[in-house]
Amino acid sequence: MLLALSAIQDISREHPRANAVGSVRFDGGGEKPLKRVLTRFATPLRAPQSPQGRTVAAALPGAFSNCVCPGEHPCHTGRNRRESGIMALEIILLVVGLVLLIVGFVGCILPGLPGPIVAYAALIVLSIPGGFALYAPVTLVVLAVVVAGVSILDSVLPVTATRKAGGGRAGVWGSILGMIVGTIFFPPFGVIVGAFVGALVLEAVFNRSNPNPLRAALGVLRGTLLATLLKLAVTGVVAFYYVRGAVNLLG
Repeated sequence: MLLALSAIQDISREHPRANAVGSVRFDGGGEKPLKRVLTRFATPLRAPQSPQGRTVAAALPGAFSNCVCPGEHPCHTGRNRRESGIMALEIILLVVGLVLLIVGFVGCILPGLPGPIVAYAALIVLSIPGGFALYAPVTLVVLAVVVAGVSILDSVLPVTATRKAGGGRAGVWGSILGMIVGTIFFPPFGVIVGAFVGALVLEAVFNRSNPNPLRAALGVLRGTLLATLLKLAVTGVVAFYYVRGAVNLLG
């Protein structure tokens, strides 16, 4: 507004017959209201040879919808650079989120890697370019609670199933070691087989008081399978929201 008033004062100095109440007389005679003055002032934007018009266009980019100044003019190049930067940021964060989502699915099978938590981090990364407006706050909170819950169950279920089947601490540690060895040498299903074999061997060797180590090993197998399926299901839900958010962001 200050720039517009300054421009009107410049026109008034160029035309001595201009009055001080918002009307101005041009060479052709007759009074024209203030709105016509601003319209006439904006007219040089159609002819970039006017230095005054180019100055206003540079100071107020996008202020005049009928701006036809050259493409390299600051009112265009600045906006294009901002849009290009935002698009580049969106693509980078989209790729980072996709990598986190894949790692999350892998973590549902590999021991020691919290798959659902890593997958949930993909939603947070995707929300950054959208100003955290892609998802409703209640959606993010509910998913966070579910992810935390299934991560706790992943640690509790195998131990609970082992003890319920009559196994001891040796069977629990055997299942953990078996999962690690099975993951290294027989991925991805070696984690399940390794948990069963590790629990069976260590239960038989170190818990001689247990007359049925096979039952304890089967309990570990059931707990491990149930925890893995729960993690995969929750990560699949997170992946659904990620894909939907990515479509909305790029659309």
